[in-house]
Amino acid sequence: MSGSLGAVIYGELRALADQVATSIANIAAARAEATANRDSINSNTNTARDNINAVTNAARDNVKSHVSAAVGAIPSSAIKAIYNLSPTVTIVAGNGGTGGAFYADVPINAVNLAKAFIVPQRSVVNFNGIAVLTYRFISSTVVRFELTSGSGSASAGQAWYISFTIVEFN
Repeated sequence: MSGSLGAVIYGELRALADQVATSIANIAAARAEATANRDSINSNTNTARDNINAVTNAARDNVKSHVSAAVGAIPSSAIKAIYNLSPTVTIVAGNGGTGGAFYADVPINAVNLAKAFIVPQRSVVNFNGIAVLTYRFISSTVVRFELTSGSGSASAGQAWYISFTIVEFN
């Protein structure tokens, strides 16, 4: 009997060893598949990144070439004058006509309002709260500077350094 019991135990151990070997092989195969999937994901991610960069760069170059062509088509004789202004102004309380908390009127050389525009150099400042600064023509000889929101602790009589450019075309 002991011989047959030994054979039974040996058979069971052999079956268990086969199951362990099969499990190890399955784990190794799953690991290899996971590694392949990871490598595929990395490759796909890199390809997507490269495609996004290529499209973004092409769009940038397209915009750049169109803007360069458009600007290049404007003859320099089309610009009559460029005025760079950086005055220090004293602000006045009031809405200035458009709801601003404070404003100041800046005298300028006479311009043709139909052929001129303002380019703000400072349009947002942090003055105890963000203040949005706007500039607009009041007349051909006056630009109004306004603090339109978040004026913080601004008060009438304060001196503010502002900066803007006026471009006038022929």
